[in-house]
Amino acid sequence: MNTHRSPAVRKDRESNNSMTQQNELPAEDGRGRTKRTKRKASSDETSPRKRTKVSEPGPQNYHEENLCSRLSERNLREDREGQPSRKRKRILYEDVKESSSSSADTSGESSSNLSDSYNTSQDDASKRKAIAAGAGPHGMRTRRSYLKVTRTETKKETVKVITKATKKEIIKEIKKEIKKETKKKTIKETKKETIKETVKETKKGITKETTNKTVKQTIKESKQDLREDALRDEFQAKYQQQDLLGAGGCGSVFAGYRRADQLPVAIKYIPKDMVLCKHVDKNGKQLSVEVAIMMKLEGTSAPVSLLDWYDLDLELVLVMERPVPAIDLSDYIEVNGGSLSEEKAKIILKQLVDAAKDLEERHVFHRDIKVENILIETGSDVPRVRLIDFGLGCFVKKGSLYRVFYGTTDHVPPEWKSHYTYRAGTSTVWQMGVVLFDSLHGVAFETTKFLRKKLRIKNELSKDCQDFLQSCLTKAPKQRPTLDQLRLHPWLN
Repeated sequence: MNTHRSPAVRKDRESNNSMTQQNELPAEDGRGRTKRTKRKASSDETSPRKRTKVSEPGPQNYHEENLCSRLSERNLREDREGQPSRKRKRILYEDVKESSSSSADTSGESSSNLSDSYNTSQDDASKRKAIAAGAGPHGMRTRRSYLKVTRTETKKETVKVITKATKKEIIKEIKKEIKKETKKKTIKETKKETIKETVKETKKGITKETTNKTVKQTIKESKQDLREDALRDEFQAKYQQQDLLGAGGCGSVFAGYRRADQLPVAIKYIPKDMVLCKHVDKNGKQLSVEVAIMMKLEGTSAPVSLLDWYDLDLELVLVMERPVPAIDLSDYIEVNGGSLSEEKAKIILKQLVDAAKDLEERHVFHRDIKVENILIETGSDVPRVRLIDFGLGCFVKKGSLYRVFYGTTDHVPPEWKSHYTYRAGTSTVWQMGVVLFDSLHGVAFETTKFLRKKLRIKNELSKDCQDFLQSCLTKAPKQRPTLDQLRLHPWLN
């Protein structure tokens, strides 16, 4: 229920308010500070005064009351659930505005007649209530402004914190990257510098070494050239070269003579590429095996003697004794009708076995005894055997086993075909049988054909000769006789 006051009551109220305001003005003391004084009550105020109850304006109708209740419920619900959306706030604000306008229309002149002080107090109370309940235009605005302020402050604080942290992290990462890049740059620069220095040093060293090597090589070459020229001049001054006697895989041989005494000589030219076997002497000097063997066999009768030898840059020149008249055994067989008689063959084989035994005692292994490497001196009634071409020979040790074959492939011993190994004594005995077979049969010997029995020993030969041949050409090397046993064989005696 709304209570209406008369104008007289309003005037008394206003006068009382003005008096209280005047009495409550602060007084100043001597130091400039304000001093509050208690106001003395007047006689009118001490008298008991009739108090009237002033009630707040309520809703004018049911619709307004229902709307206020709904607003309060919504505000409570929103406070529990969270901040309302902007659309809902607009709707609530418009509803409150309409309700306030309708209530203002219905109240009329009664509300307009209230005093200014009452209105101010009423407005303050309503503001407080609206703020407390979260309803009305003032409550919504204050709530919004508060939320905006808090949001902006929190955003600023979070942005500050984040920016500080991110700045620190970014600075750290940048510093790390800068350090890494500087390290990489320094490493690259140091590598480049070291490489440049090493290249310079190596170039200097190489140039020095190359210059030294080139100087040494040129000195050596010049010395060799001078030496070769001197050797050639010496050879030409000492010997006279004549016609070609023969040529093969290991070189060529020319006839000649010694200028001093007209001694017949054989001049053999061997290219350095064709010097297959080499030997190192006691002084550490590397020689051709042929030269080393012939120097060791000096003083023996069977091998031809070595007179001189010249080690040139591209070839090796040997000057040897040349028996005159003499031909090799292959030509001697052809001259005698393609095969020798058993008696002539016996003379040649006896000398050949003695020569092989002499080589064995001097630890020399010829490795290629055949009819082409045997010279026959024909100056007397009895043919004399001389051995030549020691280019594939070697020096032998007791019990040595050879795994690389040097010699004529058609004359290879059977043990090489089966086990790819051979020994000096047994293979030399095999070669004695090959020479005798070629001398008596007039057909070139081949190991494979003989093992397959495509070549057979003549039945026309004597039993001792057949036995000699069969013992030399035995397939098993351990069953072959030694050179000493061959010398004692009945056919040779």
